[in-house]
Amino acid sequence: MAASVAIRRPGRVPYWFTTLAIRVLVRAYLRIRVEGPTLPSGPAILCFNHQSWVDPFVVVAALPARPDLWFFGPKEADMSTGARNRLITWSGRGVPFNPERPNLLEATRRVEAVLASGARLGIAPEGRIHVGERALLPINQGVAFFALRAGVPIVPVALTGTGWLRLGKTIRVRVGAPIAPAGRPTRDAVDALTEEMRTALLALVSDGRDEAPPGRFGRWVTDIFNDWPEGRRTPAPGVAGEPRDSTDVLYCAPERRVGSFCDTRGDERTPTGGRPDVGATGLAANQDEYRSRLGEQPDAQIDAWAAEAMRDISIRRGVLTVLHDFRAATGADDRVIGKVFAAGGGAPAVVGSDEQGRLMVPAITLHCLVAGTRAVLPEPRQKLIEYLVENFGELVYL
Repeated sequence: MAASVAIRRPGRVPYWFTTLAIRVLVRAYLRIRVEGPTLPSGPAILCFNHQSWVDPFVVVAALPARPDLWFFGPKEADMSTGARNRLITWSGRGVPFNPERPNLLEATRRVEAVLASGARLGIAPEGRIHVGERALLPINQGVAFFALRAGVPIVPVALTGTGWLRLGKTIRVRVGAPIAPAGRPTRDAVDALTEEMRTALLALVSDGRDEAPPGRFGRWVTDIFNDWPEGRRTPAPGVAGEPRDSTDVLYCAPERRVGSFCDTRGDERTPTGGRPDVGATGLAANQDEYRSRLGEQPDAQIDAWAAEAMRDISIRRGVLTVLHDFRAATGADDRVIGKVFAAGGGAPAVVGSDEQGRLMVPAITLHCLVAGTRAVLPEPRQKLIEYLVENFGELVYL
């Protein structure tokens, strides 16, 4: 594993100072419980789910500091501005990447150099925070690409409990079995490794429970540094429509409260659980009501749900079903779908057809249809809502 660029190992004083400071502060407010096997002794990529600004700090507080632990990010064009960026630069822990550049060549070289030095690298592959202890947003393929390029294992790490932060709360850090990459970073290899990583991480978070919000101080601590793409916290899946307080924070209905948790296990709509009867859950009872509720959601939430639905339905019923439903919802033919796929970041080279000549794309790239719909099709929001409504009998989010 050869490094492509030279990196400066974090200075011992700032590295250990930030490590000890993070551990003291995190453990003063939270309790940390670590489960699972010991981390590999050598370099590895730690892949963790992302619900809160505190997640990387929990990883530092919970896991060994030797070998050095770096983090991929933040996404910043200028690391010299802002107190957070300057602190990350001083600590030497970050591998930032410039969102204004069209490719990640420089970031890839830095990642390879970090791993070649024997260090571990933490990455939140969803790329943004989200709501839902058992939920995962679409997984970025960069993690698998880095692992295959560097020849290092991916270790899934599930953080449960960071959705809301109250004093003395126990945060579970569950370490999964290492996933060893095999072969070169071809498209098929990246797709397969990404799916294996997603499945492993989803299994680790599958028994999480969405907690009722804490008091005013706990809510302030939870969201003080959260950067919600929608501009505000969105409702947890399965509990939309529940009462809210004056600050518009979601509250769990009394009959669903179990201690300090909101029991949404019956609402599970992932490959790890089945879909309940909608009439018994408070979810939309018919397509018209569902369409109306979806219309109240921000664009980012619609996009996330559409991508999640495509992923889950492709697992259950295949890619052809997803493409059929997408055609029905958007009115697009195969030629237009090809343009939508490419506009959403999909590689034209992976577009093909099956033995019957039907359009096919890799399941792991279906989320490109969502971004492409926004970029190419007229009235994209309504078309994505219609796609979700088209699958009312399969998945319901509201």
